[in-house]
Amino acid sequence: MAKQTVKIPVHLRGVTPLLQNRDDVIILDSSLKKTKNESYEEHEERIWSKKAHYNDKNQIIFPNTWMRKSLISSQGMNANPIRPSNSRKVTDTMRPYFISAILVDDAVITLNGKPVVESTLVPFKKMVSPQGKGKVLCIRPMIPAGWEVITEIITCDDMIREEHIYESLTWAGQFNGAGDWRAQKGGLFGRFEVVR
Repeated sequence: MAKQTVKIPVHLRGVTPLLQNRDDVIILDSSLKKTKNESYEEHEERIWSKKAHYNDKNQIIFPNTWMRKSLISSQGMNANPIRPSNSRKVTDTMRPYFISAILVDDAVITLNGKPVVESTLVPFKKMVSPQGKGKVLCIRPMIPAGWEVITEIITCDDMIREEHIYESLTWAGQFNGAGDWRAQKGGLFGRFEVVR
């Protein structure tokens, strides 16, 4: 089958709050490292908003990897995955096509029609046990439910049709979610619906 590039418009709306946690931010910016005089809680209070994913305009983004992972995992975890039209095995799914033939850019997250920026973020606080070393305060940047993402998914293979993308994202939004402490990882955050 011929390979043709197709752009598929996607509009997602968050039905639960979205948590972000960019772990590499401390590595990239040494001023965010914990100081000797700072407790773990003080450190979290100081840097929590920097853990969000920002673009060069200081807007909060939905990283392209989240969209790709949502699509790919929908085929590996779904009890009824999409079968390729040329499939000879009942176990074949669209997963290999999604891995090799889907491109997507980072997308700005909006809330009430405006781009989400640092002042829009809400601190979500939770006590966690990292590696069983007692409880410590963990703070994540949270975007309230109702957040939206509008982007385009580019497919480079005719095997992937528009309905495959929408069906996979619908399943992923209900059962996987996106971001930190998402449904796929046993959390309650990052669930979304496909508006188209």
